Order: sequence, then C-alpha cells, then structure tokens
Amino acid sequence: MPGKSLVYLDANVLIPSVTRGLLIIGALTSDFRVCWSGFGEAEAERHQHERAAKISDLRIRFGWEVLVPEMDPADMEDTDPKDQPHLAAAHAAGARLIVTENIKDFGLADLASLSMSVVAPDLFLSTRLTENSYVDVLDALAAGRTRDPRTPEGIHSQEVAPRLPALAEKFVSTLDVPLGAPAKGAMAEIFRGYRCVCCEDEMPNLDHPLCGSCRPSAPDEASPS
Repeated sequence: MPGKSLVYLDANVLIPSVTRGLLIIGALTSDFRVCWSGFGEAEAERHQHERAAKISDLRIRFGWEVLVPEMDPADMEDTDPKDQPHLAAAHAAGARLIVTENIKDFGLADLASLSMSVVAPDLFLSTRLTENSYVDVLDALAAGRTRDPRTPEGIHSQEVAPRLPALAEKFVSTLDVPLGAPAKGAMAEIFRGYRCVCCEDEMPNLDHPLCGSCRPSAPDEASPS
C-alpha cells in the first residue's frame, strides 16, 4: 500500500506475542508499517521468557524489514534516558508515532520539539486496524498455533481482551464470543504528544489523541441521513 506511515515500536510492545503479532501482521493490510531499532530488539530480548522465540530469529525467519539505525539522542530535555535512544531512532527514521507501554517516560518538551506522539498499543490498534485487518491477523495467528487458544475466537477472547480491551470491544460483534476480563493494572496514561493517532497530522493541543477531523461526531452532530 503506497503512502504508508512509519510507526516505531518500543521494546515493551515487542515482547507480548499477541501484541507483536497484531502490530506486525496488521500492518500488512493497514495504512501503516512498523519499525524498531537494534537497541530496542536487544532490550526486548533481554526481557523475553527464556523459552520464547527470540525476536531477532523471528525477524530473520520471516524476512521482516523493520530495523532502523540507532541514533545518538542529543539535546533531549525531559525523556527518561533509557527511552531517549528510542525517540532519537524513531525521529531519524521518519516515524511520527511511537507505540509504547511507557507513555510517562517520554517528555512533553522532547515530543513537542520533534513533533511526535507516543501512544499505547490498545489505543493505536483500536484506532488503526480495520475489521478485515483484525480478522486476518487472528486467522494468521491461529494458523501458526500448536497450543491453545488455536482459533481466532479463542485468541480474541482469551488473549486480546485481557491485554487490549478496547481493541477486543471494538470488534466484539465481529467474532461474537464472550470476552475475558481485562487484566488488572490498566495504564493510567495512554497518549502523549502532538500528532493525531489516526491521521498523524499535527495537533495544536493535547486534550485528545485524535484531531478534530478524526474524532467521531457526537450523535447530535452527525449528518442527517
């Protein structure tokens, strides 16, 4: 798909296999493509379960062309030092969004100077995946499984719903199965920055992750049928 935007994946979203699969496989039929740095890949692998397939091995096996150069994080003000390399690599690669579970570690001053946003995976995926893309990903994940859950419905209910509740709820009628309870410890902050999560245009303020053009109309604002 021409004109796809580039989205940088932080190390912490590469570790959970279902989140990683939704982002990487979902990008194939969506309006974005994903990338990460060698620094991020190594960081993710340090935190993977010892029996999990290494991300670098998966990247080589499936031919994922995702690695972007590592960059020196110069002149950053308020981003956590451990996340500065991610922000620097993402910006240098041309990504406007970083998908991460550590929203609070990215400073507003740095995001403003680079005109970027950071967004939680649940918010990003529920905003950017279409119904067809979501079903295609679940089918692909189920086809490669040798352990339960091994059906799209099972993955949707048992793995997506606890970890990515907004995404599961968006497509609850598509698969029509009861959803598992969301995991405890929901993220307190799911967005920070100056780019719309949907269209990636610059936004003048921080009161919403979607710009005015991308926000759903309220019922009384909808156009008459």
